[in-house]
Amino acid sequence: MSAFIRRCVVCGAANAGLLPYPAGMQDGVCGQLACLHTVQLQSHAQRSAATQRRMDSVRAVVGGTDPIVLLPSNRRRTTRLPAHRRADFAAHLEAHLDASSDAAGAITAGDETPHELEALSPRETLAVSQGCATCRGFCCQSGGTTAWLTTETLRRVRRNSSFDTAALRAAYLRDLPHRSYRRSCVYHTARGCALTPALRSDTCHQYLCEGASTLVALVRAGADVAHAAATEGSQIARVGRVALPEQAAVAPNPAR
Repeated sequence: MSAFIRRCVVCGAANAGLLPYPAGMQDGVCGQLACLHTVQLQSHAQRSAATQRRMDSVRAVVGGTDPIVLLPSNRRRTTRLPAHRRADFAAHLEAHLDASSDAAGAITAGDETPHELEALSPRETLAVSQGCATCRGFCCQSGGTTAWLTTETLRRVRRNSSFDTAALRAAYLRDLPHRSYRRSCVYHTARGCALTPALRSDTCHQYLCEGASTLVALVRAGADVAHAAATEGSQIARVGRVALPEQAAVAPNPAR
């Protein structure tokens, strides 16, 4: 087989080797730090330009000068929650219930240090909730049949409630919806999360995507309105107005 000379797309240096991947070359770039750094800068510039194009498209729709926040978009369809997904979740739940309680039903001690979940303020919660409603729960898709529940989550729920193991099992199974999004968290429905907020995972309570974090920052900076745009690639799926009143008449709920 004849050798093929591939040249670095940045510096032009030749790097000989057999197809498809000549030694020392990756994605057409040699291993020199300067070349790798250049490619990273170019990639960042391309992403920034794409983001700006999406922002410009949203601005053309909403007008004005209010802040615009870009969010991902869940465009999956809902379906009847299949029996096999219910069974997979029930098995996951049972395994962690067993680990969270001893034979006498007492809460087991964990390696993790128990911690209190940081709650958002009412205004921050309201802003994030409106953003999530526009996005429709893109982040929830990776919850699958685990709903991100861990042994430590179940210990926390037990510590903060009067549930014993049987009652906790019943509560989780009771909240499973009739319909949910395909290939998403079992509790992810068209109306939002079907699971009682106090039972949600630590991930649900703590995670904010970049767009949601931006909404929280806008609240803290004193903004009173923003526009949330759910996008997929170059396409704009939905645009929603996010109102940020001075006083939000909602209870703190970090799980949105």
